Amino acid sequence: VSPDTSERPAGSLPRPLLLLENSKAVEIISDEAVQAALRADQGEDAKLDSWKNVPFTKKGDNFVSFVTGIHVNYTKGDQKGECSYVVKLNPFRPVFSEDIPDWTPMVFEKEGKFYLELLPELNRIITQSGQKMLPFPKCYYAQYTEEKQMVIFEDLRLKGFKMTDRRKGMDLQHAILVMQGLGRMHAASIIMQKEKSIDDLKTLYPFLFNELLSGPMLEMMFSHHIATGKEMLSKVGGHKAAINWLDNLVPNISEFFSKNLALVPPFNAICHGDCWNNNIMFRYNDTGLPVEVMLLDVQVNKVASLATDLNHFMFASLEGTVRKPNVDQLLTDYYASFSSVMEGCAQAVPFTKEELVKEYKNKNGYGLLFGCVIVPPIVTEGEEIPDMANLTAENFEQAMKDFKNQMLESLDTNPVCKPRFVAMFDEMFEEGLFS
Repeated sequence: VSPDTSERPAGSLPRPLLLLENSKAVEIISDEAVQAALRADQGEDAKLDSWKNVPFTKKGDNFVSFVTGIHVNYTKGDQKGECSYVVKLNPFRPVFSEDIPDWTPMVFEKEGKFYLELLPELNRIITQSGQKMLPFPKCYYAQYTEEKQMVIFEDLRLKGFKMTDRRKGMDLQHAILVMQGLGRMHAASIIMQKEKSIDDLKTLYPFLFNELLSGPMLEMMFSHHIATGKEMLSKVGGHKAAINWLDNLVPNISEFFSKNLALVPPFNAICHGDCWNNNIMFRYNDTGLPVEVMLLDVQVNKVASLATDLNHFMFASLEGTVRKPNVDQLLTDYYASFSSVMEGCAQAVPFTKEELVKEYKNKNGYGLLFGCVIVPPIVTEGEEIPDMANLTAENFEQAMKDFKNQMLESLDTNPVCKPRFVAMFDEMFEEGLFS
């Protein structure tokens, strides 16, 4: 079998403009991998006839992998069939520096093993009590061989799932679905801890405890973004307390993360770790209302306080006009979803709504930091985002300087940048975070 490079057959997916191509990454995809995914999807008797690459992502859609689509033709018995998959691939970025290890092997192992080893167990725990499965796509194949990392998923677009526009914050209806989905995931993982201790999880699922955000990587990723955030606030004016807070973060960034990611019973849960607009898809009804959510891209999964996920999502994905007046409703909906899974599995709910609110507020600084880092690039047009694919130690400083200047300009030229960025700091000033 060889990749089919002919014209798309009728019914295959349209190709948007400005698609990303990465021929070296696509070369990872082998007949054997596609055949294995096909059998996992269609059954052992499905035989691969041909497959071809169908790109669909744009610059700014993915930061830690190269994502593409494949269209597959197969035979099953005497029937011909077609199907499509989404494939995440090693992006083959240049080595950044000898001091900072390549995180590609870690993120692929974390994601692949989450889907193929951990998620089936979480689903078993809750479905045996009549609960529905957790809101994640089906994963059919993963490989972790050096420079051949790949994960193959179902194509959710075929079921009508879509991403929201990352430049616009989610509205309340979308946000409620996400909070409910996180509540179900966190509850399943807490029920799992009734059978398996944290030490058991470390033995069975060691990838959960491999922390991407640590050491030189942590300082490199955050220090420049914090500096950009400070300059943005200085330009806006009137945010001295917030600037001082960011100033104090830089020399203490490792301690800040250690504190916020420390285990805090009874809130310890398996966390998504990177829950924001681009890692979430929705299905809509005939009137255009979102009715189902799918959580994607769990390559930064971890065991930590569930409030880290809630803060990460709320600060990175919501505008202040949605987040601030609806924090209580969103936490109420999260708590109801969480409690319903716990009680449906005959387990006691381990904390009250009031205790959840307190823990959420305890992790507000964590959410604000991610908002400070994530919001400026995600409200930017794809063509204007720094070229992450070619960052090296040699060009990093200049790229960050260019990005900072672009963000300072965006405060005046991008209508969504300033209000969304400033609202986070104004809200936290009112909450007393900077006192």
